[in-house]
Amino acid sequence: MQLARVAQKPSRFGGQSVGDVLSTLVASVFLVVAGLLLALLALELLSASLGGHFSPWHYLGVPHTHSGRAAALAVVALFLALLMVVEVRRYEQRLAVAIDGAGSVLLPGEAVERLAEDVVVAHSEVVAVHARVTSREGHLQARVWAALRPGANQDAVGAVIAAQVKGALERIGLPVDDPRVRLKVLRVHELRKYL
Repeated sequence: MQLARVAQKPSRFGGQSVGDVLSTLVASVFLVVAGLLLALLALELLSASLGGHFSPWHYLGVPHTHSGRAAALAVVALFLALLMVVEVRRYEQRLAVAIDGAGSVLLPGEAVERLAEDVVVAHSEVVAVHARVTSREGHLQARVWAALRPGANQDAVGAVIAAQVKGALERIGLPVDDPRVRLKVLRVHELRKYL
């Protein structure tokens, strides 16, 4: 029986990855909330300029004390930090690879990871694979996770996969450390998740 072998990639919505959709959604919600808060602040300032004492903040549950405003500010700061994390994660990773005596070159990380995944998924015992390639001081480090067929020899397959990934990257001139390989031998009932 031949099993389908696929490199697992992030789900996509209309050509956008899940991270892009999530990032856009979070940014949109933040902009709407920020607009509403600015409108409420304008109402309070307008009321104060006309000599009134209207404050919309207590309608939103924000106490009219300094500690209440500080707590609200802390929530907004936490939300901004979350937005920054989501935005930073969505940018494509670039790998800096040192060239002997000539400096370094930047490569798209996804292309290098796809190359490593294609090499691993070609192995007959591999059902699914995910590779992560990072750059440290101009030298590449590869981490590979692979799901194996039930009954596969984990040690033998791990050694072959590490050698194949290292060989594929070095063939195209990329210096790479020995890849770290994590394998999971699937049970028969787990196969349906990968087919």
